Amino acid sequence: MTLDQLIEQVRVERTKAAAQLNTLDAALAALTKATAVTAQAPGARKGRVWTPEQRAQLSATMKKRFAPAKKSLR
Repeated sequence: MTLDQLIEQVRVERTKAAAQLNTLDAALAALTKATAVTAQAPGARKGRVWTPEQRAQLSATMKKRFAPAKKSLR
């Protein structure tokens, strides 16, 4: 292998490493953006606020719906 071939090989490897580094940078940016978006202020509520009556009704409905499946597992 000549010196010119060796230099060219190193350039190719450097280009591949730079592409990999760009991919990693993009992944890190996406992850930090995702965690920044999902983070909420302390005390902030997420989703729906259920009244006790609604929770009881939902519980009864779910128990009724999944009772046959629960019996078949026993």
